[in-house]
Amino acid sequence: MAARAHLLIRKGRVIDPLSGRDEVADLLVEDGRLVRIGASLDAPGAELIDAEGHWVIPGLVDACVHLSLPGSGRAGDIASETRAAAGGGITHMAAQPDCGALVLALPNHDVETARGANAAILAAGA
Repeated sequence: MAARAHLLIRKGRVIDPLSGRDEVADLLVEDGRLVRIGASLDAPGAELIDAEGHWVIPGLVDACVHLSLPGSGRAGDIASETRAAAGGGITHMAAQPDCGALVLALPNHDVETARGANAAILAAGA
């Protein structure tokens, strides 16, 4: 049985440093996986995203993040900061050791919040 097309991203500037790709193209995603990149792809029934004028890039890693625990008095907390990161294309964040109790709290407390925001938190230097 052939996989069903779920998402077609049209006319985005596809930038992939690993492969050296930098071109305007369509991307076809089936069952949550990127299956084709090319010009003028066709996928009847797929959700369409018009990416013209936008970059389509692999997820980014922020290697130096200073997060705070809820109630610490800072404006942001883990939930809001991971949501903001995910909105900007960040898929992974490395929380620095000076985040104090944060590294201890992650396994028990806010890792599910971070996953829900689509930005995973990694402990740097721990």
